Amino acid sequence: MCLKEEIKIDYQKQTKRQKTVGLSFAGGGVQSWAEVAAYADLERQGIEIDAVTGTSMGSFLAAAVASGLSSDEVYEVIYATDQAINESSLFGPQAVLSLFSLRKPMGLVLVDKLAEVIRPVSKLYGEVMLSDIPKPLAIPAVDIISNQLIIFSNQPEYFRPVYKNAKFYEEDIPLVQACLASSAYPIILSPVKIDDYQLVDGGLMMNSPAALFSKEKIEHVVAIRIPMLEKTGPLDKRLDIALRSIRIMVKNQEEILAKNVDLNYFLDVKLPGLFEFGDSKPIIQAGIDYVKDHPLDTSNIFEEIAPKREEDEKKDSASSVEIIIEKPVTIKDQMIDLWNRMKAKI
Repeated sequence: MCLKEEIKIDYQKQTKRQKTVGLSFAGGGVQSWAEVAAYADLERQGIEIDAVTGTSMGSFLAAAVASGLSSDEVYEVIYATDQAINESSLFGPQAVLSLFSLRKPMGLVLVDKLAEVIRPVSKLYGEVMLSDIPKPLAIPAVDIISNQLIIFSNQPEYFRPVYKNAKFYEEDIPLVQACLASSAYPIILSPVKIDDYQLVDGGLMMNSPAALFSKEKIEHVVAIRIPMLEKTGPLDKRLDIALRSIRIMVKNQEEILAKNVDLNYFLDVKLPGLFEFGDSKPIIQAGIDYVKDHPLDTSNIFEEIAPKREEDEKKDSASSVEIIIEKPVTIKDQMIDLWNRMKAKI
């Protein structure tokens, strides 16, 4: 025998709600791995991420978050990826020689070879399609033939093209292909061929892709960024000069595109070079240490819900939920119930 206990939960009494949040990961080679610490801090504060963007290495982070991975799971993927690439020696000293090889004229590292190295690390690097990702995701790349920003997205209604000649890619493709296209840093990685496009690093036009979020869908945009430039001495190597020139261009357009951002979180930490694989642990730890001392201010992510007037509360009373819980009855309860029924009959 069970008694029924009624509990009334009034959802009209809630006083705050979280705005819809878009999280943006900037490019920066292996340095981008430090950005995951900011995502971990949002997790710690109970912030729900509604949509994600990422450029270059940041596109791999965005893909992981949009697929539902926790920060700890993202760290594990990073460690495994770093180990696989470091052990492959793809970015070792011998890579420079490939620039002068007739067999590899498009970059220090062929992107197909990189895809082959990382494929065993995670299912995200395998046959997972962009459409398989549950959360809205946008990944930009640049077509060097048409000078267009090409945006790969599973739910383009959450994003906007920003530039007049930018366009959303309409077909479904493997997730890793979109990430590799966005990461094809000129000179370092060969371009990615998709249809008639010859795609290179999205950072050439949008290294911090927070501007892609549509404010009709996303109310609060959080952009995570890392240092792009520090003062340097005179450069005497052609490769160093070329890479430095690209970074100056990227830095300047980041400032221009920051208007769409509500929380611009800058991890001011000293990190290794863009392509110095094998240092994932100190990079991640640098991010964790910085965020620990500078937690994200999420106070503006929540907004007050205006108290309802008495007549509105009456109209909304139907939205209150009655939950009936059946719980076991003790012997004492049964005796009292029996006595009450006997008295009623008398």
